[in-house]
Amino acid sequence: MEKRVYTISETAQVFQVSTSFIRKLIYSGQIPVIKLGSRRLIPASAIEEILASSREVKN
Repeated sequence: MEKRVYTISETAQVFQVSTSFIRKLIYSGQIPVIKLGSRRLIPASAIEEILASSREVKN
C-alpha cells in the first residue's frame, strides 16, 4: 500500500529541508495539512503537486 500522508519530519526528508521550514510553509498556507488531534499530516498528493510544479519550472 502506498503512503497517503506524511509527517512533518518525513516531508522535510523528502525535500531535504528542516522541519521548521516545513512548519513555516504549513503556517503560511503554502502546504496543505490534515489536522488529526495534535498531529499535522501532509497529504501525499500535496507533495506530488509541489514536486511536479518544481519540475515544470526547471523545464
